[in-house]
Amino acid sequence: MEVHSLETNSSVPPPLISAPRTQKARGIAALAQFQAAHLVPPFQVYPADRVLPEQLIGYFSRPCPMRPRHGFVDSRTISNVEDGQDLIRRTLDADPEAEIVTMPLVKAAYSGIWTRGSLTVGMGHDGATCGTSAWSIPALGNLVSDFTMGEAGVQDTPYVEVLWPKDDSGYRLVQLRDGPELPQTADFIPGRMKVERVIVAYGDLLAWEEEMQDAETGTVVYHPNGSLASHYAIHAVLNCVPLLISREPQVGEWLEPKGEAPRGSDIEALRAGFHLALSLKVTYEEAAHVMLAGCHHLSVWTGKHDDLLGLALGFAYRLTIAAALGEMRHVPDSGRDRDEIECRDDVYDACWNAMRAPATRSSYEAALRDFHGLIWKRGYGGAKWFYFARWAALLHNHLVTGEAELALQTLNQLVHCAHNNGWAFNKFVPNEMLTQTARNPISTLILCGPLLYRVHRFVDQRRLNLSQRFLHHAAPIRIPVGEPNFEVIDEEEREDDWSERRSCDVPLARRKSRSLRRGVRVRTSALRRFSTAEDIPF
Repeated sequence: MEVHSLETNSSVPPPLISAPRTQKARGIAALAQFQAAHLVPPFQVYPADRVLPEQLIGYFSRPCPMRPRHGFVDSRTISNVEDGQDLIRRTLDADPEAEIVTMPLVKAAYSGIWTRGSLTVGMGHDGATCGTSAWSIPALGNLVSDFTMGEAGVQDTPYVEVLWPKDDSGYRLVQLRDGPELPQTADFIPGRMKVERVIVAYGDLLAWEEEMQDAETGTVVYHPNGSLASHYAIHAVLNCVPLLISREPQVGEWLEPKGEAPRGSDIEALRAGFHLALSLKVTYEEAAHVMLAGCHHLSVWTGKHDDLLGLALGFAYRLTIAAALGEMRHVPDSGRDRDEIECRDDVYDACWNAMRAPATRSSYEAALRDFHGLIWKRGYGGAKWFYFARWAALLHNHLVTGEAELALQTLNQLVHCAHNNGWAFNKFVPNEMLTQTARNPISTLILCGPLLYRVHRFVDQRRLNLSQRFLHHAAPIRIPVGEPNFEVIDEEEREDDWSERRSCDVPLARRKSRSLRRGVRVRTSALRRFSTAEDIPF
């Protein structure tokens, strides 16, 4: 029996004995060989006319037609011989030259489809492809290389299927298929027409394919909770059948093709996302991913996904405060012994879950004053840290005063700011992530797709309430005026006043002054009483 096998557990997968023939099977092999072997589950490719039902049992089995057809015979997990026989029969009836790809079942919390210009996310293993809970967001960059697409046999537009497992082990790439290029709009209206018949997108995909091919002029598809990346939508696009997602079409109305007019930022949505970000239960890395993804998608999210931009603003603000208070452990002229210095991670942990606490705000404003006015040892704190920490305060104040566009401009300045020893956020994620995101924004967006999906659904129902809560608690942060003090203490001066850095400090760290030590410690204790981190209640 002819079997094409590729195990992808190792970092360097073995070569294929014989390359798969169908485009979908070629796409999976190309992802594993040329894109990212560790992201593709182990798989095998069988000719449908030669595979035995027993070989499919226990695997998620994906029928692959010779000609790319979105949907085709539904993929599923085979539990017994009868299931395997049925899948093989249906596959051969639809395409005698088809292949079947088997993979271990990935228990996915979320699924996604990436194609040029958009990322669609849905709940469960097929929420994105079936359109049952799909939500799309503009996505810039390419998830796969041109070389990989060529090896996969993609001739038009790539569609990459993504799964995010329930165990939070990182996303998986499980399919690369060919398809038509999608318009970058919420609906698909190819030309002016009068609505004469409305059909809802659901049911068997093979039957749907025929229905779209035979659709008469005047037919319009309504796809509630769907997306332009779903199988149903793709068949409508291929056959130039208008499809509406944003609203239900009415018989007798006229549809007009038009692009979406630019919209200004929604200050309520920005405030709502920001307010949620201050207490959301996330890691430093997750917050940094959202911050970077939001910053580098400003051009396509503004006016459409302001709740997510608000989330990026809030995470940037939260990370900045944590970094600034961590640096404040080492204010110059310290009189403490070396063992009295707190570990930076302890300071981060104390303030991270208490961003709304008055003690956090007080400590932050004190940090701004000390970065601005004190004389710091060379390479620590001082003017550069003042400018860095000030951007977050300005961002916050613009939201308080309702200056949405200025808040977004400030986010860009903050993300690309530097402190004395490099990129300002390199304490949370590597320097390379900033460069990588700037070159290919989807590379970071794909890491936080499920989080953005959950936040969007949560804020969409509570936007006004969250915005009002932000205004209730917010007041402009006091920022020192004038040029900061650029005077520094050289390395050789007053060396006895400085102890060796703690092993937990990466990079260099310094101590707080004796005058500030008591106040900071009182505030840190207070922060622990204000631990308010929360998760989205889904």
